[in-house]
Amino acid sequence: MEESSKTGEQISDLNQDEIGDIYITGTQVNFYFHCQRQLWLFSHLIRTEHESDLVLQGRLVHENSFQRETKEIDLGAINLDFFDVKAGVLHEVKHSPSWSKAHEWQVLYYLYVLKQKGARDLTGKIHYPRQKETYTIQLTKQHEEKLSQILDEIKLIIDKPIPPQGRMKKSICSSCSYFEFCWVD
Repeated sequence: MEESSKTGEQISDLNQDEIGDIYITGTQVNFYFHCQRQLWLFSHLIRTEHESDLVLQGRLVHENSFQRETKEIDLGAINLDFFDVKAGVLHEVKHSPSWSKAHEWQVLYYLYVLKQKGARDLTGKIHYPRQKETYTIQLTKQHEEKLSQILDEIKLIIDKPIPPQGRMKKSICSSCSYFEFCWVD
């Protein structure tokens, strides 16, 4: 089968070696829209998520939603929450729509990576089970062009020798797992 003709049914057959040349993760794309300092810290393996109540809540929402679906499809740089092979739809489950722009671009990035690997005609869905909301996303040419710019910017941020300066509002940061790292004076 030619790589350029993969359909939804072949996505589950992709493995890390086929995705391996792409080193930016969906989480990094998500963090790019949250906070570029958070992106840098995460990318330099400074991890504090295990201490965050919000991260734990998000995991519980993810684990308890869509229980009939096979979850966590690990494709190396990207990790799909679940994938409907027959419909060609990848699904992302989120705790809250408060960072919906970041969620949207994370799913668009997944669609972009899969398209780069030969998958065609895929759709993304973002689910907010607690709010009973679902949003459908299609990757457009404009999204692809913007993603190319975003990925270049992410690489520049990651390659900096120190984290970007500047912080968001303290009220926004207070729920971040990196709060103490950034706000302890």
